[in-house]
Amino acid sequence: SAGMPSFKPAPAPSAIENISLQQPEVYPNPASDHLSIKNVSGNVATGYNIMDVAGRIILQGSVTGNVQDIDVSQLAKGCYMIRMTNSKSESKSIPFVKD
Repeated sequence: SAGMPSFKPAPAPSAIENISLQQPEVYPNPASDHLSIKNVSGNVATGYNIMDVAGRIILQGSVTGNVQDIDVSQLAKGCYMIRMTNSKSESKSIPFVKD
């Protein structure tokens, strides 16, 4: 019979296989003297750049462990973007305010 082809759902990826960069948590926002990046489940962020509104990189570093604390006390007040990148060069950008 010529019916619709049957599709089997793909198996859910395990936490080990799922190395795509999901949205990390960035807090507190607004930040005053430090900013924390919390990797959510499945994240393997390896580095970060903090950029100003003109896209200039102000701070950069590597992410080690589940929560990374960044000293932003030297940043001028204003709006910034933090971009996290993983080993597959996937990136996520999150805006934050320095007060």
